[in-house]
Order: sequence, then structure tokens, then C-alpha cells
Amino acid sequence: MDLNHLSVISTLRQYDALSSDLVELGVSFSFSPSNGQGHDSIEMRSLLSQHQIAVIGDDSVDRKVLESCPELRLIVRWGAGTDNVDLVAARELGVPVVNTPGLFGADVADLALALALCCVRTIVKTDRQIREGYWPKGTTSSFRSLTAAILGVGAVGREVARLLSTFGLKIKVFDPTEPPGVTETWTAFATVEECVAGANLLFACLPLTAETRGVVSRGLMESMGAPAFVINVSRGEVLDQFDLFTLIDEGKIDGAGLDVFQIEPLQLEALPQQAGNLVLSSHNASNTFQSIARANSKVDSLIRSFVLEEMD
Repeated sequence: MDLNHLSVISTLRQYDALSSDLVELGVSFSFSPSNGQGHDSIEMRSLLSQHQIAVIGDDSVDRKVLESCPELRLIVRWGAGTDNVDLVAARELGVPVVNTPGLFGADVADLALALALCCVRTIVKTDRQIREGYWPKGTTSSFRSLTAAILGVGAVGREVARLLSTFGLKIKVFDPTEPPGVTETWTAFATVEECVAGANLLFACLPLTAETRGVVSRGLMESMGAPAFVINVSRGEVLDQFDLFTLIDEGKIDGAGLDVFQIEPLQLEALPQQAGNLVLSSHNASNTFQSIARANSKVDSLIRSFVLEEMD
């Protein structure tokens, strides 16, 4: 490879420049962020076609993209999830895919807790009513009296559990890697169903896989206790959004805090009629100045390692 023509393209707004040492190595840089959640497959085929390294976010990188970009030598996924990349095709075509896991857990957990508090104490709903000229005096549940079920105890779920434990909540967890049993922080269950049954707060913190797609379904949510609130900071496809919105309209789910959706940006016509205690975020849980700095440093390190290996 001619290092004088090594080119990096970034398709996400957070990574907008190379580190100075990469520039000194002669690496060139292009910046084409998406105006939405990410570029689609057709856009990515054009954007990546002349570059050797791609730094991506939630953009679609399917087989057609990979086959259309023969110069591509490395994909760096800014973030933990790689479900938007066809990993099988990448492996077959010899394009390594690396990511930046473990850097966003605290910030995503912070938002999960904020969404939960907003739902339980109807903070956003009350704010809207006050702005409309009302002075509501509704009664809410004590946050500390609730039982939480956390699906997935990786970096995010584990931090959610730690935060909730400071409030004194009873915490139930499910994770395929977590053996059933009682710890100082939680009780782990062997199945999703056992974990969620009777819980008041359901936190979806699972990665998107074939096994987790749609796992938070109507039946699972109907098994929750009263009141019932659903928080999703994982991937939109982990939760059956239609089921959730239907249950909200039926009065069986009392509120939800969602950072992710099955279709992004969210289509407003999909919202339930009874959306007063539905708190929405724009797939933005990890987007803090501190997490961006950590992730960008990691991306620079991954690119630097690749460049130095090519020089040897």
C-alpha cells in the first residue's frame, strides 16, 4: 500500500479530524457526516469507494457496500455495536472490523436513569402541562419503592444496576453470561421471563443479536408489575415498538423512556395516542464531550496501529 495515498473517511459528526501524528504520517482525511442517524447502503457505496479506512457510526455497511469498495482495508465502528455491519461479508472479503467498546457505559447508564426518573415521577409530562397553563398535582410512585429488571449487564447494564442500588431498589438481572444467583447488588435469573415478571422498571441494555431481536415483546411487558415503565437504551429492534405503544394506549404500561427506535429518525405518526408519559431521546445516550474524547482517542489509536503495521 502506498502510504502517501492512505485515506480515511469519517461518516459521523463526532469524529471530524485526525490526530496530528496521523496527519504527519501523511494520512489524508475526508468528512461526510449524515444528517440523520446514518447513511444508507447506497450512500455508503459512493462515500467509501475511494478510501482505505472508514470510521463509521450507525451507517449501513452491508455486503453491497463492501463489494463496491475494493480499496477498503479497515472499518472502525465508533461505538460498541457492530449490528449495522455485515460481519460475515467483511470477513469473507478480508476487511477487518474493529470497534470501541467499554467507553460509553457510564454515560448511557446516566441517560437510562434520567429517563426512568422522568417516567416514574412524570417530570416531562408535568413540565408540558405547566407550560400549557395548568398546575398539575398528580400523585406518583416513589422511585425507591420499585423493582427493576435489567436485561443485559455489560458496561451499560452493570452501571445502571450500580446507580439503582444507591437508591435502594430491588434489582433483578438477566444476561446469558451471568449465572443465576444472588450477589450484593442483584439477583440474576436464568431466563428473561423470570427476570421481568413482577418488575416495575424494565431496562433494555442488550446488544442486538438474532436472539435478542424483539425479545421485549407484548407478553414480556404484560408480565410486569404495577406500575410498569420500559426504558430502552440498547437498540430499537430489541423492543417490539408496536407492542409497547399499544400497551401504553391500553393503559397497561404507565410510561416509557426511549433513546432508540426501530426506524430512525422516529416517525411521529407511530406514537401512541396516550403519549403524555413517553419520554424520547434521539439515539444520543453516549454523546457527551467526555465520551467523544475517549472514543476519538481510541479510533486514532486503532488507525495508528493499522498504519504502522502497513509500514513494517
